[in-house]
Amino acid sequence: MEEKKTKTRMDEIKEDAKKKASVIKKETVKRAKAAKKEVEKFAENASEGTAELAKSAKKGAVKLAESASESTVELAKTAKKAAVRMRKPVTKVYLQYEGKEISQEEVSQKVLEQFRSMYEDIAAKKMDLYMKPEENAAYYVINGEYTGKIDL
Repeated sequence: MEEKKTKTRMDEIKEDAKKKASVIKKETVKRAKAAKKEVEKFAENASEGTAELAKSAKKGAVKLAESASESTVELAKTAKKAAVRMRKPVTKVYLQYEGKEISQEEVSQKVLEQFRSMYEDIAAKKMDLYMKPEENAAYYVINGEYTGKIDL
C-alpha cells in the first residue's frame, strides 16, 4: 500500500513538473514571438540610425528566451530531486526457521507458478502471502479472490 502511495506521489510530482514546464514553455514561446514581432517592426521601420535599436531588441528577446529555458531546466531538476527522495529502498525478506531459509522472492515465484498452472488466463495483480513456518507452508490470496497453499 505504501509503495502505491509513493508511486502515486511520484506520479503527481512528475505530472506537476510537466504542467509547470509546459506553462513555462508556452510563455517562452509567446514572449519570443512577441519579441520577434517587435524586432520585425523595428527592422521594417528602421533607417540606418535605428538599426542599433533593432539589434538591441533582438538581444533582449534572446536573453528572455534563455532565461525561460533556464527556468524550465531548474524546474525539471527540482522535480527529479523530489522523485529521488520519494523512492523506497530495495528490501529483501528472508524467513529462517529450524535451520531452513527461504526468501520472499522464492515463495512469490512458487506461488505464481502454482497459480498460473491452475488459472492460465487470469493475471495476478495483487498477492497476499501468509507464512506459517510451523506448518512448513505459505498460504496466499491472489486478487483478493483466489486462495491456495504451497509447501516451503
